[in-house]
Amino acid sequence: RPCSRSSGLWSEAPILSPRAGRHAEKTYKGHSIMLTERQNAGGRWDNFNHWLVACIEFYYTAMLSSRGQPLNINWTVSSILLPQINTPTRNCGNPHLSGVYSRGAFAEMFSLTALAAALGVRAGTTQKSLPTLLTCDRLTPRSPHGLVCFESVSRLPKDQPNIANLVHSDGAERIGQLWSKSVASILRLPSRFELNRSVRTVTLLTRRSGPHWSNRDEVASLIGKIVKQHAGFSFFDAGNAEDLGYVQDAHGSPCWAARKQVELWRKSWLVVTPHGAHESNVLNMVPGSGGLLESFNCMHDSGTYSRLARAAGVGYSASHEKSSPARHHCENLGTKHRAYLDVPRHINFRYDDMLEVLERVLSQHNAHPR
Repeated sequence: RPCSRSSGLWSEAPILSPRAGRHAEKTYKGHSIMLTERQNAGGRWDNFNHWLVACIEFYYTAMLSSRGQPLNINWTVSSILLPQINTPTRNCGNPHLSGVYSRGAFAEMFSLTALAAALGVRAGTTQKSLPTLLTCDRLTPRSPHGLVCFESVSRLPKDQPNIANLVHSDGAERIGQLWSKSVASILRLPSRFELNRSVRTVTLLTRRSGPHWSNRDEVASLIGKIVKQHAGFSFFDAGNAEDLGYVQDAHGSPCWAARKQVELWRKSWLVVTPHGAHESNVLNMVPGSGGLLESFNCMHDSGTYSRLARAAGVGYSASHEKSSPARHHCENLGTKHRAYLDVPRHINFRYDDMLEVLERVLSQHNAHPR
């Protein structure tokens, strides 16, 4: 019983002898990697941040166990087992990636991170062909006594340390850089990318949903003015994260391609953005850059993307509402009240320290006001 259509949960069948009347309907040769999201009992793989963390945990564990070197796997990584994913896949334009259906659209980032986790074990470039992604339906036997078998499978143990512990391990930053190279290899991007050190780009990337800003244009203008006051920096307004990489597939369905997302974060020295799963792309930034300036609504706080920034070897800063009637309301509701945190917010810089934090980040990195 590999998976349940209703819940997407994974249950492993015990190894049974042929005498039990079982037979192999399909046997996958070579080495397989199994990836599952472990944060929630409900298997919420469709939250991209949760899915990325699952892939990163596998990747880091494998690399740390081998001291930052590829594991001694002689077989080709032929398949990636994704038992929780019970939705269709579709081509979003890249023949090397599948768009996985999640929350109303197809997105390549799920398959990209799964491939990076699997191929990273072999240092990403030592294998000519990409593994096959096997979702729930391809892991399900067609008959009651059938079995789907694999020659060799690697997966995380249930007691594996989580991402919070892994990114503080010795060598974690170097492993984060290798992850970025694996992603670049899959997308056919140059493995080495150098930022323009004479003019460093500060990118604004906002949201059209969730904790988006009702006075976005005003915020963009003020951020742009501060950036222009510092020599050696340029400002780029990238629009909304929901529009980045948006395409339509051959059937007219919405699709999000991964390449433009990765390229934007690679070329940015600093990204200013509200909290959200799109910030997972911080792993694709160039080591040593300013990294991420994350804007939080109200008292909300999260260490997720600060840990990913540390893994990538980039900087991290956060801004918050300092004082306002809205903050007082949120304090009464509690820090995790999603009904408040995911509504539009009019940023009033009398009460929000975003511009102060931005000024501090630019000043600390050898920039001189004009």
